[in-house]
Amino acid sequence: MDLVVGVDWGTRRHMVVVVDAVAGDIVLEQEVAHEGPALLKLCERIYELADGNRVQVGIERPHGVIVDVLHGYGFEVYAWNPKQTVAWRGASNNSNAKDDRRDADAIADALRARPQFFRRIEQPHAEAVELREVLATRQVMVRDLSAVKNRIWAKMQSAFPTLWPMLDLSREWARPLVQKLLVVKAPWRLRLSSIEAALGTARRVDAQSVKAALLADRSTIETPSGQSARQLARHQFGALTALIEARRSVEAQRDR
Repeated sequence: MDLVVGVDWGTRRHMVVVVDAVAGDIVLEQEVAHEGPALLKLCERIYELADGNRVQVGIERPHGVIVDVLHGYGFEVYAWNPKQTVAWRGASNNSNAKDDRRDADAIADALRARPQFFRRIEQPHAEAVELREVLATRQVMVRDLSAVKNRIWAKMQSAFPTLWPMLDLSREWARPLVQKLLVVKAPWRLRLSSIEAALGTARRVDAQSVKAALLADRSTIETPSGQSARQLARHQFGALTALIEARRSVEAQRDR
């Protein structure tokens, strides 16, 4: 028999209601964990119930693992806005309280009665799926990088109040110098040649200015608070370096 399926999407679990497309009777009602084996088992069960007939699935999210799995079984996947679920549920029920089972039932009922309210989600090319996931991963990495930079900035500002405004961790040339400042015991004793080597291709900052700022900051660097700030910043710097390398790898994958 032809089937219509309503899926109320959840972060960890999904509520699923399967109805007969003609009679409208519920033939399966199940909560399924957002895990590969559980999703595959559910799709296998729906596939068996359909017995080779048409399966239409309504869902509130147009992409993700569950959508890919549904497409893998040859099911037709349709999406609509979650606000439409609330409106449809409210039209058929006096209670507006959130109920996963009623939401899944409302989605299935709406798809069966008013399929024009939904947008069909075509199965994307495998590389398109990969690109989407890569872009999402990069977005998270950019946010994490910003958070780590802010934490380092807060610590370095207390230890190097004069020097720190001259540096920018988003610049490639600044990171080797910052790393050196966090490792050496007495940063104000660094030789000009060492500072120049760390600065590399820097244009707006020169070794003489850095040396003068370090000497001015000696009193704050030597304090217990300054030493503690440097130690904490050193731990954060390791995380920053790892994130930058990971982002480069992800961006190379994106470009390919």
